Amino acid sequence: MGWLQRFVSSSIGKKQVMGVTGLMLCVFLLLHLAGNLLLFCNTPGPFDSYADAMRSNPLLIPMELGLFAVFMVHIGLGFKTRFENKSARPQDYAVQHPAGDLTLGSVTMPYTGLATLAFLIYHLYSFRVKWDGESSLYAMVHSHFADSGLNVIIYVAAMLALGLHLSHGFQSAFQSLGLYHKKYRPLIRKVGFVYAWGVVCLGFSS
Repeated sequence: MGWLQRFVSSSIGKKQVMGVTGLMLCVFLLLHLAGNLLLFCNTPGPFDSYADAMRSNPLLIPMELGLFAVFMVHIGLGFKTRFENKSARPQDYAVQHPAGDLTLGSVTMPYTGLATLAFLIYHLYSFRVKWDGESSLYAMVHSHFADSGLNVIIYVAAMLALGLHLSHGFQSAFQSLGLYHKKYRPLIRKVGFVYAWGVVCLGFSS
């Protein structure tokens, strides 16, 4: 296991592990969104059947623990990398020369990451911890948003933060894995933009 520890401890290794875990989380978001879109059926049946199937699945706990581990590795390495970069250069340059690829998404990554983590805790409490597993989850979701405009604002704001995070994170993952060749760069950027804003942000917010 020594080689694995050395790999993860290296700058390239940390970035590649962050890239892999980031793409895994991107896939999870697509699966989660697919389930949420059943709410558009405007009847409890499909969404509640989906929720009951998930809850009764014996693999649910192992999958949740695995997902939690992926989240923690991704978040932990993200902040470790940022801390090491700040330690290497504790004082900012007197004159800033932004790189050509500098975007709002890239410069706000730590903050949108923290916002997403805070929302995740709130989201799990609202729909995982508070749900008794017997009542209609469809009715619970409907009540959560219909009865409180604040819950709607929090959710949409969190999706905007997540969209901003993904707008840079998606293409950054490919770059970390060495798959950001100039030939495919425009396509990756376009797919990343559509995924971050058109699929995740707009999809969940709807």
